[in-house]
Amino acid sequence: MFGYRTSEVIGQNIRLLVPPEHIDAYNEYIKQFTTGTGTPTAECELAGQRKDGTSFPAHVSTGAIRVDGALHFTDISRQRKERSELADARDQLLLAADIAELGIWSWDIASGKLHWECPHVRDLSVFP
Repeated sequence: MFGYRTSEVIGQNIRLLVPPEHIDAYNEYIKQFTTGTGTPTAECELAGQRKDGTSFPAHVSTGAIRVDGALHFTDISRQRKERSELADARDQLLLAADIAELGIWSWDIASGKLHWECPHVRDLSVFP
């Protein structure tokens, strides 16, 4: 993910993997573990920096155990892209339904509740 060989990062400061513009946010994240007692667990979204200098969104998660800092990084680029694509698809569906004067509905079988998103049907007073 970062483009380094293991031997290149062992013993190095972890800030090597953080883009300069995100160092302050990273330092704030880390500060909570140096001031408190107990077992640290936390997570946040920052950015990682690859060996070639490119940045990517990263989910930073600190485990619930204090063994050599135990910081874990996961690239969340794909999740962010998929979330954005899903939102775009939803927006296109709603626009198409509106243009075609179609309704969108959902039925919660457990509660028996029916939810309509159909202004044209409401205008005809078919449903309360």
